Amino acid sequence: MLNKIFIYASILFLFQSINAQINFNDLKTEFSNLDLSIGYGYNAPSTYTSTLWGNNDEVDVRHCLITNNYYDENTNSLLRTCPVGEPFSFRLGNSNNGSQSEKMSFTFKINSNNIEGFLYYKYAFILQKSLIDTLSKRQSKFRLLIYLNDELLIEPIEINANSQSQKLNTFEQPNRCIKWKDWSVEYIDLSKFSINDQLRIEFETYDCAVGQSFGYAYILPGYLEQPRKSY
Repeated sequence: MLNKIFIYASILFLFQSINAQINFNDLKTEFSNLDLSIGYGYNAPSTYTSTLWGNNDEVDVRHCLITNNYYDENTNSLLRTCPVGEPFSFRLGNSNNGSQSEKMSFTFKINSNNIEGFLYYKYAFILQKSLIDTLSKRQSKFRLLIYLNDELLIEPIEINANSQSQKLNTFEQPNRCIKWKDWSVEYIDLSKFSINDQLRIEFETYDCAVGQSFGYAYILPGYLEQPRKSY
């Protein structure tokens, strides 16, 4: 089983100093495009940016490549920042607030060399619940969208900090409530599509609308010749 996830991105990062900004255009991967966007005021992230940092823990960093695997303090130090068995991940958003939003988009073109394989995405997220405005439509949230040839392939997945899903963990402190999801993985069987089809996976994170609670995620998409078991 050959794992081809971001081999070149990994190698490139070895030559970057800690807390250095990465040359986004030099990240060569299995994906034809990696696009970053930001937004403000609880609006969809639509402003393009090329600012991707490496191992930067500053609260205002909004897109980050992480190789120094550690445990996230906002989950009571239970969530790894990189999935088990993987050397790195991307962090989307941060633990700062201010009604910010972020997006990371990955595009994959199907050809004769990869059509028998599987596209996958691993993700985890952390959402702080707003105790000021408790409406779900104003809470911090995580969104996942998948497009086939620029048309939505499935209904968008959207989870906000009010969710009562048993798949989410809760970490409560005085005047603070965190909802978080541990790493999970999903696979897309490319043999169901046609050569020259193009898939795009978009991840979005949002702080709450009133600007007092944060939302961010850890993500890692990639390509496999054979699928791995979920964990």
